[in-house]
Amino acid sequence: MKKFLLAMCVAFVAIACTVDDTTPIQPDSLGNDVPTIIHASVDTQIRSELQWEDDAPKSYWSVGDKIAVFNALPNYNAYELDSDEPCHDGDFKLIEGSEIKGAEDGFEFAETVAFYPYADNLTLQSGENESAVLKFVVPATQLFVKSDSYCETSNPMVAVEMTGDYAFKNLFGFLKVTLTGSETIKKIVLKGNNGEILAGDCEANIADYSVAVGNNGSTKLTIDCGEGVELNEEGISFIFALPPTIFEQGFTIEATDTEYRCFTISTTNEVAITRNAIQSTDAIASSEAAVSCIIDAEAMTAEQLRAAVAKALDYEFTAITVNLAEDADEAMFSAIAAALAATVDPSLEFHDLGQHPDIILNKIDLTISGAKTIPDMVFSFSDHDNENWKASAVLNSVTLTDATTIGERSFYSCLNMASFSAPNAITIASNALSTCYSLVEVNLPSVQSVGHKAFNGCDALKTISLPECTSIDSFAFLTCHEIETIYLPKVTTIGAYAFQGCYSQLKTLTLGAVTSVDHSNFGIFHNHAVDNIDLVLSSEQKVMTYDSGTAYWTATEADYNGSEDHNNKSFVGYTFKSVTFH
Repeated sequence: MKKFLLAMCVAFVAIACTVDDTTPIQPDSLGNDVPTIIHASVDTQIRSELQWEDDAPKSYWSVGDKIAVFNALPNYNAYELDSDEPCHDGDFKLIEGSEIKGAEDGFEFAETVAFYPYADNLTLQSGENESAVLKFVVPATQLFVKSDSYCETSNPMVAVEMTGDYAFKNLFGFLKVTLTGSETIKKIVLKGNNGEILAGDCEANIADYSVAVGNNGSTKLTIDCGEGVELNEEGISFIFALPPTIFEQGFTIEATDTEYRCFTISTTNEVAITRNAIQSTDAIASSEAAVSCIIDAEAMTAEQLRAAVAKALDYEFTAITVNLAEDADEAMFSAIAAALAATVDPSLEFHDLGQHPDIILNKIDLTISGAKTIPDMVFSFSDHDNENWKASAVLNSVTLTDATTIGERSFYSCLNMASFSAPNAITIASNALSTCYSLVEVNLPSVQSVGHKAFNGCDALKTISLPECTSIDSFAFLTCHEIETIYLPKVTTIGAYAFQGCYSQLKTLTLGAVTSVDHSNFGIFHNHAVDNIDLVLSSEQKVMTYDSGTAYWTATEADYNGSEDHNNKSFVGYTFKSVTFH
């Protein structure tokens, strides 16, 4: 595999380029306090198209640039550059009919305020100490223009009219990152290692040009390179525009090429991005980036996704991340499964893999983000009518970053899967992870309900922690022979045979304030002695009573703590080693 070099600095330059932000803009007012022409001079460094002369940036207005001007409060108007080529200075012409309400009613501000880039959702309002506050939204994706240049409409500026002049000032700072290599880059992503907010709702104080960013913004800032930017050994520079920020623990850069390879490099030292300055990465020290595979499939067809995963497998990636749309359908998941299944020797039959799952040598760590629902049967070993069933044997680990629902038999009998993580999953449907014989690590912190036989036959599982789970269905942990700890501190409803076959190694079972237990036939432990198990219940637990007609245990009004059942260490028909409370 070709290597990718990303040039990063060892010690960051404090200010690589300071922008001269005192450029005047002269208005010619023509009635109603709304000028029809604004003349804008940018013969110093304040705009998006940077030209580097003698290692210093020189800026141009770009064709199609628009600015917003709050001339007659509470409204503002749009002005567009009246030129067919980039220029240092030029006229901006009023766009007729562009008046939009953008200030709070009754707000009086003596000066005229101008803002770049124009948008339809700007607001000017009063702030503390009679100051004016401009509200605007910064997108999490910026569009690449060219090397050594700001991205399109990425650098917000504000100007206040004083004695007929506008003095534009940059509100943001800039981070310049240089990449070298031979790949064609589709996108480059910046993330603060401490989760810093880099885009979203912003407020600019007109008095001092300070910027406050909302707490619910994006922690990722992406430069979209369209069809791709081809790197070279001299280096291509990408400039991020971002609010003044201190990366307390450094930042991470992820660059993805047209072959779905993601090149990652991080710095751990504190880095400060200050207003009106370009912070550059130094090319003195170069290092090889860590290479992974990230496939952005939100806009792909199923066939395109299958081809992308197949290409990643051809590159011999063992870890693949696929970003899907939130509402991705079954066809997209089947495309992933088809590419994985194609890596398995076609001569291998069901009994070959069932009896010797370790015959699969190249196992894959799969991460799926974006999608909310994992369809039924999509990676199921049992669906032999589906030609993709062999994909189940290829999975070594699965991470579902955004899924809230795990469908029925979706990962049934993934024989080699050792790890499963779905941090946002709420529902695990029946047989979802059944007979995953190699599963030893499960991360399901948000799950609230577990379906019938969801973990049936997970023989290698030693501990299960579902801190938010309130309901487990019948046979949920059937024949989990090696399990030692089951932690379900909020469970209130338990299905029949839920823990059948778990008694040999189980040491501690933690439940919530149980209200209903299905005791059909032989009960949740299938009539097996559990005097080797320590039971931990909620301190709110009530005494349970049995109804032979319904075969259900249900909670009474009496406290369990201190009751005769408690003193006898008995609960729902079983006698435990001990019964304590959490």
